[in-house]
Amino acid sequence: MKNIIYTFSLIIILIFLSSLACNTTEPGNGLRELVTLTEIDVAVGEAYIHIKLDSPNPDQQVILKRDGKEVLSFNGGIEDTIVTDTNLTKSTSYSYSAILTEQTETVGKSNNL
Repeated sequence: MKNIIYTFSLIIILIFLSSLACNTTEPGNGLRELVTLTEIDVAVGEAYIHIKLDSPNPDQQVILKRDGKEVLSFNGGIEDTIVTDTNLTKSTSYSYSAILTEQTETVGKSNNL
């Protein structure tokens, strides 16, 4: 009887610990790609990026990030737009991504560009 109680207790503890291991609060985890970024052109000092939303929603906000830092944001009711990122440094590589937010919650992400 003691072995059964011990085994049962051990199983409950393992289930609890495994549920904690899967819990993460990092932005972007488990989010669907609802925003598509495409490079249009890159010139000295500026980049032109096409942004397309799968499901435009005016209650949402699109935030474009360069190297992880916000460079611009706009209303998510716009399905398709081209933006210009300026003041770029010559011979420097940049990484772009976008997130889709509603109020303060991240609800979607983009591909990395």
